[in-house]
Amino acid sequence: MLINTLRLLSISFLSLLFAGCSTGRSYHAFDSYWSLGYNDTRMGDDIWSVSYRGYEISQGEANDYALLRAAEVTAAAGYRYFSVVNEQNSTSTTAVGTFNAYQGTGSGFMSSTSYPEVRLSIRAFKVKPADGAVLDNQYLAPAIRKKYGLKE
Repeated sequence: MLINTLRLLSISFLSLLFAGCSTGRSYHAFDSYWSLGYNDTRMGDDIWSVSYRGYEISQGEANDYALLRAAEVTAAAGYRYFSVVNEQNSTSTTAVGTFNAYQGTGSGFMSSTSYPEVRLSIRAFKVKPADGAVLDNQYLAPAIRKKYGLKE
């Protein structure tokens, strides 16, 4: 009876833990406690470093959130266009679980969580350059917000 109660408490605790972590899925500023969200640093007049780290989302969604943040920071600085000069993608995985052993039998719970991360170096332009591919803030930001149901 005690083992079943402990098992139930362990599963309940992990369920609450994972439910609390689900808040990391949204698009938001970097949260140092969870190490999730977007971050940006202006490196020069028209150059920024932008990153996004998510929780249990696809690498594609993390890329979109990094591009959205790039569009926001460059627009706020008075630029309409930007190009991605460098891009780095990675995903880290964390495993969490419990294991109970009693008289030679075992039971437990195991789960893994992925954290996709994107780092961009971007250059902004006020006027669309004649040569080279650039992204347009006025098109990109609303398109990504609409795709994921994000508000302005």
